[in-house]
Amino acid sequence: MSPPPRKPFKVTVPGKAMLAGEYAILHGAPALACAVERFLTCEAEPAARWSIERLENGHCAQGADLSFAEAALHTARSWLEGEGRAVAPLRLRLSDALRSASGAKLGLGGSAAATVAVTAATLSGAGENPRPELLFALAATAHASGQSTPGSGVDVAACVHGGILWVERAFDFAPLRAALDEGPSAFARALARAPLPRIERIRSELSMALAFTGRSASTGPLLSRVGEWRARAPERYASFVEESRRETTALRAALEGGNARAAVCATERLDEALVQLGQDSGAPLIVEEHRSIAAEARACGAAAKICGAGGGDCSLLVGDEAALARACERLRAWRLEIVPLPAGAGIPTVGAEID
Repeated sequence: MSPPPRKPFKVTVPGKAMLAGEYAILHGAPALACAVERFLTCEAEPAARWSIERLENGHCAQGADLSFAEAALHTARSWLEGEGRAVAPLRLRLSDALRSASGAKLGLGGSAAATVAVTAATLSGAGENPRPELLFALAATAHASGQSTPGSGVDVAACVHGGILWVERAFDFAPLRAALDEGPSAFARALARAPLPRIERIRSELSMALAFTGRSASTGPLLSRVGEWRARAPERYASFVEESRRETTALRAALEGGNARAAVCATERLDEALVQLGQDSGAPLIVEEHRSIAAEARACGAAAKICGAGGGDCSLLVGDEAALARACERLRAWRLEIVPLPAGAGIPTVGAEID
């Protein structure tokens, strides 16, 4: 524990991309995710009372959705109170570069990044080191509280840990949400014994990229639709999960080994499985913009798959250096926004800075 900062400070959190394992991570299969070099910043300064604002072009955005940030503040303050810790009020101001030039949401985990940033700022304001395990557990619980259909927590993990992550199971936040409703003491006790997902950082020897479809998506309704179909057709859904497990494992091996051909094959099969999932469930996972991006990637010798829950947002592009460069050049000519994912260990984790 360090003394609480008495000066303004800021927390910087990366956005995220889901590389593989969408939906299947919720039912026992692994997932691959990474942090992206687009950031959300939370500026914090001592204040007479707690407040949260979202800034756009340097000005307070009226009517901005702050539900995830507010859930993060409530969750972090509850834990601190349960631990017998006091924290002086802060004025928190959020701004980000997770949108397109037109202001459209790119699907880079803005809600997860906001949750992580506010959690880290609240902990730092109390003099608590926002160590990754604590930060993840608190932020994942808060993020689940803000979702109509809770996800896996993988997006929060990518924002917390940075880099490229292999996650072997979804985070079970249901007991923590129940304990949070009981009160600060119960929540602090539950958090102390909560099992965390197994998270491993890996290194990719291949570059990748994201291409924005031009259409922003909403994850909750898609999760609900797929969940309803799973209840009706459990055996067919189990086959999807096993295929996702197999191809996500193959993609990891290809990335670590620098095998572009194998990575393209695994990416194509993952996309095919998600296309079939959308058809079987009736959920609009695959939009026409993604089909066009995938066809162009294929013509360049690369491959594309939906990135995350689908329904728009970004497509993931995978291929050797030349094929990837050709695909990105052609898609930029369509005026699509491209977000590079360079080879290596990925970008850093959460950072805090005292002004």
